[in-house]
Amino acid sequence: MSRAHSWLPAAALCALALLTLPTRARADLGPTVLEDSTTFESFRLPNGLRVVTRHVPGCLNVDITLAYDYGRQDEPKGKEGLAALLAELEYFGATEAAPERTRQEMPSLLPAGWDLAVGPRVTRFSEIGSQQLLPGLVHQAAIRMRGVRVTPATLKTAIAEVRADLDSTCRLDIGMALHNGVREWAEGNGEAGLDRTASGRGIQGVGVREVQQQLGAVFVPANAVLAVVGSLNKIPLKALIQSEFGSIPAGAPFQRTRIARLDSTTQVVARAEASRPAGVIGLIAPALDDTTHPGFYMELALVGAHCAKSWGPPEAGLNARFHYSLFDDPDLARFYPPVGPNDTDPERLRLTFINTLNDLSARQVTPASYMALWRGLNWLLGGPLPTDIFERVLREPGALHTLTTSTAVRELWGGEPFWSEYRRRFLHTVGTPYPLWYARMMGTHYMVDLLFVPRK
Repeated sequence: MSRAHSWLPAAALCALALLTLPTRARADLGPTVLEDSTTFESFRLPNGLRVVTRHVPGCLNVDITLAYDYGRQDEPKGKEGLAALLAELEYFGATEAAPERTRQEMPSLLPAGWDLAVGPRVTRFSEIGSQQLLPGLVHQAAIRMRGVRVTPATLKTAIAEVRADLDSTCRLDIGMALHNGVREWAEGNGEAGLDRTASGRGIQGVGVREVQQQLGAVFVPANAVLAVVGSLNKIPLKALIQSEFGSIPAGAPFQRTRIARLDSTTQVVARAEASRPAGVIGLIAPALDDTTHPGFYMELALVGAHCAKSWGPPEAGLNARFHYSLFDDPDLARFYPPVGPNDTDPERLRLTFINTLNDLSARQVTPASYMALWRGLNWLLGGPLPTDIFERVLREPGALHTLTTSTAVRELWGGEPFWSEYRRRFLHTVGTPYPLWYARMMGTHYMVDLLFVPRK
């Protein structure tokens, strides 16, 4: 049920929102020059807004991303879709300084790119533009944090847009319905939960006063991280951010009342939208703050790449063979094995996956392969950019956006104290024998098997 209104390319193994991490003090980090010549800095305004910046010399664009500690799992029961509705209003609603805007006009307003996404735990808003537009982009982000005005007409329009999105991602689009459905079954909500969200019933009767109150409680400095990435040496950025955001009332951090617990299950579900069988295996991961997670992440990336290569292109209606978003849904990896036109037994899904694991375990993974994998992932964790990624960030808005959103969410959940230790453990996993994770990935008590079949 992730919502992204963007024309930016998707980044493999990265999207955004995290598990709850231990609270820890985070001191401001003065400018730190990394090996790739980029400069990282973090600081906090008196109203609680956390700010992270990364200066990328020569970058053509800048990306302004606001990430808030609030997502789909924070919706009250019976209010499914509320997080997406709040995000829709916050991003498109009218402010004291700017009129309401629409999705259709966004490409002309921000031709370099824009993004709105709601994950399980994080809502984020992004705008990209040329270096010359940086002051305006910062101003735009600040005036929206100051508040949007909701009217009955704008609320009606937003509800219609969100309900259409939910119907698509939870029902009509089989690939997305599998993606979202496997989490619903893992959480114990099952088909009723998926259908309830797809219907949009939870937001149909929401009123102006309720959403206005929720907007004012969620989208506040004390609950947010501002990330600014690009070529940043032409203006006094810290002074600009203080000027634009410093006078906004702090608000309070969002108080999370529940944490979803995932459990294994096997389900075959008849769907009218399924023209042929299609399935997903959800693999429950260790907690992100578990010291074993870096090793699991390394091996999961290896397994995912092998599955994608072994299984070939996905069938019509599916988008990938493997999906794992460290910064969106780190507790659940998704595999989409080949399914025959007459397969209705979920055990075949599992056997295909296990046989592919067995094939990989029989192969020799060289140290050079591990190092290449480490280099391709470490920059997402806050490490230096490899040369090829650096060149892409300089000129491609999509690559810049991936760097910015990962920077924002890392600060939102743990900050550099947590992620520097994660990177240290991640490096130590290079060359770790694969069989250490073999039992975990083969264990049926960590698998969520979901097979959609046509409804006769």
